[in-house]
Amino acid sequence: MNRGTIASLMAPLLLISATAVPAQLATRDQSQVPVIDNPRPAWNAAQRWRLSAKPVLEIGTDVGDPNYEFGFAHGPVRLRDGRIVVADMQANHMRFYDAKGKYLMTVGRTGEGPGEFEQLYRLRKIAGDSLMALNPTSLTSIFSPEGKYIRRFDLDLVRNRQNMWWLGRLSNGTLLAFSLQREGTVEAPPPPDLKPNQEYARFRIPPKPPNYRDTLMHFLFDMQGRMIDSVAKLPGQFLGEQSTVMMPNAAYAVHDNLFFHSPGDAVEIRVFRSLVGSTSAPTQRREGGAARLERIMKRPSIRSLAITDSMKKEYEVSIRARYARFPGTPAEKEANIQRAIGRTRYPEAIPAHGNRMYADDLGNIWLQQYQINAKSQSQWSVFDPNGRWLGQVETPVGFVVNEIGADYILGVGEDELGVQYVRMYRLEKPR
Repeated sequence: MNRGTIASLMAPLLLISATAVPAQLATRDQSQVPVIDNPRPAWNAAQRWRLSAKPVLEIGTDVGDPNYEFGFAHGPVRLRDGRIVVADMQANHMRFYDAKGKYLMTVGRTGEGPGEFEQLYRLRKIAGDSLMALNPTSLTSIFSPEGKYIRRFDLDLVRNRQNMWWLGRLSNGTLLAFSLQREGTVEAPPPPDLKPNQEYARFRIPPKPPNYRDTLMHFLFDMQGRMIDSVAKLPGQFLGEQSTVMMPNAAYAVHDNLFFHSPGDAVEIRVFRSLVGSTSAPTQRREGGAARLERIMKRPSIRSLAITDSMKKEYEVSIRARYARFPGTPAEKEANIQRAIGRTRYPEAIPAHGNRMYADDLGNIWLQQYQINAKSQSQWSVFDPNGRWLGQVETPVGFVVNEIGADYILGVGEDELGVQYVRMYRLEKPR
């Protein structure tokens, strides 16, 4: 994965004005699941949370000690003693820093053996400050808080559910995962006249119409990689024409024994509770039954989602920025830019939110507003553990959030030259 090919997208935010409508309404849907409807935010201007004007910790440099230079930094986490661990997808290792940002050690390297990675794609902090690192699609390595390699496992294969990825670990020791296999895909037998070493299409993938969006099957696995049960089919990725942009994708978060899903086309966060224990052995493999939908948290759209000409022009700016990093002469780059702009197709509306959602240490849920241009501030809708929409929090331009604590936000930012820095901001909460 190339950092230059990754873009997050967002449009300007239009705040709704306060009215006499209650800040929170509780109802029930047809299945009697509680629905927490939030016509307006609970915070007033004086109560809004804010980030400190400057980072309280910054790790990184453009020149000098290579232990502070990042190839592709991502997934920073903060341990209970204040140490920071950063994954580098380019170098395929983790670096440890003390609470003041001083380099301590490097763990991992490129390879296929224990404690090594072909691609260090994802890093998560789990129980007891152990570290869980992902080598796609599901090879998972566990490290101690001191960086010692413990073990690794792969997720079980599930019939007719290929391309399995985990999303996060729940406190009962289960992993939430989903299959990215398109609905209706079937495994095809090899043709009778297949020659040795001849390739063939192993899977038959059904065609889908433009603007098609698949539903994905979600599962719970134990920490040995054994599938416990499926839990739900939920809206997933846009899988239509690749030239169509600004399409909705689901967002996920986990906290305690809960996992959260919002579909992308509306701010409607479904809260599921895992019903299995940490010592559960694999049960009968059936679809559904391992989790319960507990409540739904909603808020209205706080800006117009209709696609405008200014949004299209803003997106074209991001295309230019992306292609500017590619090799070639100015004329070649401009030709590539014009081809990309010419084949771009726009929907009628932008998504209601982006594909990033986090649970902070206190159980508040943070859902990112959809961005058209990464060179703008991110807006986050914050819901408390009871489903009440508190309000919006802004994060700096170009800052990619990875972890939210009770009083800090940790992530990765860039300077004007594209140099990466791990940054931590204080989260200020007026009393």
